[in-house]
Amino acid sequence: AAGESDPIDRKLRADNSAIERLKNKMADYQASIARIPSLTDLMKILAVGFGVTAVAHFGADWLAPWIGDNFPQLDRLSLTSTFFWIVVIATTGG
Repeated sequence: AAGESDPIDRKLRADNSAIERLKNKMADYQASIARIPSLTDLMKILAVGFGVTAVAHFGADWLAPWIGDNFPQLDRLSLTSTFFWIVVIATTGG
């Protein structure tokens, strides 16, 4: 398992010093850039989420009927479903 590397390394007499140095270096780097998000940061994230959702709804409301009118054979693939396009556009944008 992941937490049992030390006993296994001792038994196999493996040198894991490079891995330990890398783990320490990554932990130090993560600690140096870590910060508590401010309210502004959270509002920006929320704004992007709502913005992408709005674009997905507008795009789906236009795209699904257009495909239904111009390519009715794609209805069997659910490409005329508004919900389908909301999910696709929101996932692509998010």
